[in-house]
Amino acid sequence: MQLKNAHEEYENNNIVNSQIMGLELLKHNDKDINTLILLTATYFRNEEYDESIKYCCTILKIEPNCSDAYRNLGSNYFKKCDLIKAIEAYYYAAESSYDNDCWYLFAKAIILNHPETAEFAYQSVLHYKPDLYLLRYEYANYLFSLNRMKEAENQFEMVANDKPEFSPIFNNLGCIHFKNNKENALHHYNKAVDLDPKLTVAWVNLGITYIKLKKYDDAIEVFQKASQLDPNNSTSSQYLARIYLKQENIVSAIDTYKKYLLIQPNNVEVNYELGVVYLNSLKNSIEAIKYLEKCMELNLKTKDFFINLAKTYIALEKKQCASMVYVSLGDYYIQQNDEKAKRAYTAALLIDPDNAEGHWKLGIQYFRLGLLDMAAKRYRKSIELRPNFPDVYYDSAILFEIKKLDEKAINYYKMVLQLQPDHYNAYCNLILLNQKLGRTDDIFKLNNKFLLSKNVYNLEGHIKMANIFYYNKRNLDIALLHCEKALSIDSTSPNVHIFKGNVLLELKKTGEAMTCFETAIKLDPHSIIAHTNIGSIYKNKGNFMEAINSYEIVLKLRPDFPDAYCNLIQCYQYICNWQDYDFYVGKLKDIILKQINDGQLPSIDPYHSLMYPFSSEVLRRIASTNAEKCIEKSNIEIDLIQSYKYPISLTPDGCIRVGYVSSDFGNLQLMQSIPNLHNKSKIEVFFYALSSNDDSKSWFKISSESDHFRDISKLNVVDAADQINSDGIHILINMNGYTEGARNEIFALRPAAIQVLWLGYPGTSGATFIDYLITDKICSPPEFNHYYTEKLAYMNQSVFVGDHKQLYGDLSPRTNNNYQNIPTRELKTTIIINNGVHSIKKPKPNHSILPKNFPTSMYSIRKRADGQEKFYTRSQYNLPENAIVYCNFGKLYKIDPHTFKMWITILKNVPNSVLWLLKFSEAGVENLLSIISSSNVDRSRIIFSDIELKDDHMRRIQLADIFLDTCICNGHTTCLDALWAGIPIVTLPGETFASRVSASQLTTLGCIETIALNKEQYIDIAVKFGKDKHLLENIRSKIWTLRTESKLFDCKSYAEELEIIYEDIWNKFLFGNHLDI
Repeated sequence: MQLKNAHEEYENNNIVNSQIMGLELLKHNDKDINTLILLTATYFRNEEYDESIKYCCTILKIEPNCSDAYRNLGSNYFKKCDLIKAIEAYYYAAESSYDNDCWYLFAKAIILNHPETAEFAYQSVLHYKPDLYLLRYEYANYLFSLNRMKEAENQFEMVANDKPEFSPIFNNLGCIHFKNNKENALHHYNKAVDLDPKLTVAWVNLGITYIKLKKYDDAIEVFQKASQLDPNNSTSSQYLARIYLKQENIVSAIDTYKKYLLIQPNNVEVNYELGVVYLNSLKNSIEAIKYLEKCMELNLKTKDFFINLAKTYIALEKKQCASMVYVSLGDYYIQQNDEKAKRAYTAALLIDPDNAEGHWKLGIQYFRLGLLDMAAKRYRKSIELRPNFPDVYYDSAILFEIKKLDEKAINYYKMVLQLQPDHYNAYCNLILLNQKLGRTDDIFKLNNKFLLSKNVYNLEGHIKMANIFYYNKRNLDIALLHCEKALSIDSTSPNVHIFKGNVLLELKKTGEAMTCFETAIKLDPHSIIAHTNIGSIYKNKGNFMEAINSYEIVLKLRPDFPDAYCNLIQCYQYICNWQDYDFYVGKLKDIILKQINDGQLPSIDPYHSLMYPFSSEVLRRIASTNAEKCIEKSNIEIDLIQSYKYPISLTPDGCIRVGYVSSDFGNLQLMQSIPNLHNKSKIEVFFYALSSNDDSKSWFKISSESDHFRDISKLNVVDAADQINSDGIHILINMNGYTEGARNEIFALRPAAIQVLWLGYPGTSGATFIDYLITDKICSPPEFNHYYTEKLAYMNQSVFVGDHKQLYGDLSPRTNNNYQNIPTRELKTTIIINNGVHSIKKPKPNHSILPKNFPTSMYSIRKRADGQEKFYTRSQYNLPENAIVYCNFGKLYKIDPHTFKMWITILKNVPNSVLWLLKFSEAGVENLLSIISSSNVDRSRIIFSDIELKDDHMRRIQLADIFLDTCICNGHTTCLDALWAGIPIVTLPGETFASRVSASQLTTLGCIETIALNKEQYIDIAVKFGKDKHLLENIRSKIWTLRTESKLFDCKSYAEELEIIYEDIWNKFLFGNHLDI
């Protein structure tokens, strides 16, 4: 009885009472299915879907085949937009009952989840359940919407045969026949209304058919019937009134319109038609204006409406009103037809020559058509008629800017702000104009004034100001301030949180940026930009699995989003996930080529493009597109470029001023040595740091010992370029290219007469603002010069040399003796479990003593400043004592599957060998171990070591025998490290600069016998040295000798050759000759 009462409350829409009663019943019997089903329904009606789902699941634990529970579960998931789960639940509901409604709901969920497969879903379910007439009806309507009339008719006929009493079918069949057979249409419409006399849509369609057959009296009767059935149906009233008008029964037409407006006074079409009847049929402008002005209130915007409204005002001698209507007509045309808009504004002024807004709008139209003088004339007239018209002053200021009348423009912008202090566009344009004129103080005054005006509460104003200070002024702190002000006004905008996050990223506040992106996702879970940015933060931190998860979410939301796909592929590369490598690299190439051809910025930056098998031509185009974007980002104008004056003579001391620009002075190869070796009587060196002090010894050394060290990391692009230009730099050296921390926008501003790319980036800049690339003929053969946008300044040795002689001159050869009588200790290991996988946790090497009872045949020694010795042994790094140790100490993302396959082949051919790599990511280690295991090579033959300090690393690498170079992008500094340690390098040069560096280094060293011509030879060389220890020791001995004799580690001669290049390109500049050197 109580359950029955609860159901009655539910049926009477007393949902809360029903739920309370149900919960009370549940206390007495918590497994009563009927009570639980009632509760699922009450929570569903209250939109508490999670609670409803909870009770559905409870029912299914008690009765696993309860179709009602599955059905309600599906409905809850449907409301939560989780269509996959809804489909599953509806399917189980349909399978466990004979209720066709469940199959219908199942099909609808499938169609909504995959609209592109709607037809397949309809056909599949109907094949299984052909008696689902409602679903077949919807399928027929779907076909009708695709204009597939014959197929739709067949489906409708099938429904009519199965359900002859289903009236909507006959209405729809009438619609199919309407075009070609009006009599058949009449037959079906009549059948529909016979079955259901209240089917208004069929009555209306029947009336329209009578009109087409010119049976007006029958049509009147039908529309009267439709209007009685549904007084709110405007279609029947409009058609009825139009028939009366056609029969010249004006009174009945007006009466019909007015009766309808009593019910629906805001129907714009009926108001308009009634107004036109009064205007044109009865010539009653007084009555007409009532309805036409009502249309104006209802925001009707059509050409005929504006013309009839103006005509009415003219008849009523309201010329000013008529003139403003023509202004509105011009506004209506402005996005469609400039000439028609101009004619409308001209008509407005013919009616009322003193219409200030008309003169302004006509001026805007002349401006759009490029007729600036005529526009200016109209603006002046508008201001004359209305001196306090801020919008005209604003547009006049824009016109003056274009005509280079900057002071006039400034005055007019100021007038705008005087008349309308909250005109944020005027603030923004005035700030940009003052920036262009270099009036920094005025910019900050304007910003402060903005913050004190009513604009402080203007969301759009803060967003626009944030954009200006972020993109144009590059003042990140002020941009951040405006973001925070915007969020204080409205914290619900995901886009503002994303913008703030981007600013924080540039301020190196990664944690706060992450919070912004996470907040954006809470506000908009489908924000692909927020998810992508979170992925990029994880990727940059080396958390590649988390990054992959973020990018995969993005690609579920938008499968064709190229940034997410390309970043995902980069993450795969970082962790050596090469499953379907050729497929996804092929797709990556297709995406990048399409973007380049479409003039878009590629979704892969130039540096990371070097890690994939792109051709040199594609690499050049990727770089060029990025260089063009640098120019756009700098907002460079011709007059700004020409504003820089360059020195045309040497310094008073006869020196060339060379400026080295880098974000990585603390780590960059050669920077501790080369500049200090310059001949100070020839070269005056300036350093420009793009990043702040990293507290490294290298940074301290360079900043303290150099004559001119400038930290420009906090300066915006223009100010940084100004600083460089004011220093009178003759030759400006870009040491970043497209590596992390680069600010190529500075170079795009052309602060120096000669700009050169050197050392930091192994490829072309693709930039018109870089004049020379310092390279060598191995890295950049003359026959490949068409792949470079720069002139090639060739060195007579490898461009990538090392200062190891200065930094690691005390390195001694490794020792090959057995059973050394030196202190030892026990080597302990512990086994740990990580996610269920057993692995060995090795203690950090103790270099002061050797492992106990472990005969060592090989070790390296380092003498510390205190006189103590440090020992580096194979056992400390888990390397087999008597094995051939192949190695590569580059980052894992430089390895590609084809190169790794060669390495595996080498290991197979040299049984007593191992491969020694560095551990840059746990996922990368696991993937490489899996690959080597699947290749029938024991996992123990690949050994990973942690990153160590460079001093320790230089000693431990001597424990290796042969360095296997990566092919697509060589190891540059890592190869120099290996050669200085006496290790031979096997390399296979390709076509690109990045793939030829090692060959260049080996050529300069004088050890070309390990340079392979193809993959087979690469393998043969590595195997030959691995199998013949005598041959191996000979080449190691040769390298050990050559490293101190060749130019590869001779920084002094390198500096001297650089000076010759600098002198040469300077002289060529003076004489206007920019040929390759």
